[in-house]
Amino acid sequence: YWALLDVHRLTDDALPVPAGSSIWSIRDISDLHREHQIFASENERFRSLIDSALEGYVLIDIPTRTIREANPAFCQLLGYPMDDVVGQRFTSFVADESLDTVHAALDQLAEAPQRFYEARFLARGGMLVDVEVSSTTVYDAVGVASGAFALISDITERKKNEERILYLALYDQLTALPNRLLLEERLTQALKERARRGGWLGVLFLDLDNFKQVNDTL
Repeated sequence: YWALLDVHRLTDDALPVPAGSSIWSIRDISDLHREHQIFASENERFRSLIDSALEGYVLIDIPTRTIREANPAFCQLLGYPMDDVVGQRFTSFVADESLDTVHAALDQLAEAPQRFYEARFLARGGMLVDVEVSSTTVYDAVGVASGAFALISDITERKKNEERILYLALYDQLTALPNRLLLEERLTQALKERARRGGWLGVLFLDLDNFKQVNDTL
């Protein structure tokens, strides 16, 4: 069995014991050692899953906002080696346009254990990457928020498809000019702005003679 040994040398001359004597206490910690082995095995399995995952994972230190751990997928997403990622501030890899969003999310980690948001990261070489971040706050033994475990998914292609769909819905495919739907949307926004701030709103309609014939034939 596994045991914990606690040894104390006796130095009091008043005690009737031979010089150099010591007291040994032996406590059976077999159960504790077994639990530690199980925990270590589960932790190793969890680490293997994280390292082989296709999504990026990072462990963020809340007080310093630095990256304490990262998996290979996150490094591959940004194009940096592991040594250039671990120890850096999480916001060092965030594009300027998303800094406010990420800072606000980091500020709320202690109060909101679950955070979900989209941001734009700056990869090596200046390439922009759209990501979806889902973070879970980690608390220490006394209940203080010490870190956050974040899952980071690449949604660049999805964002491009969304922009493409939006473009097709609001612009004419032949001329690339704004269509009636976009006109109605902008006019609605302008009317709301006028109702809120007052003032005048002008709308100009141009009628081009025979334009329908030109548009249909050419």
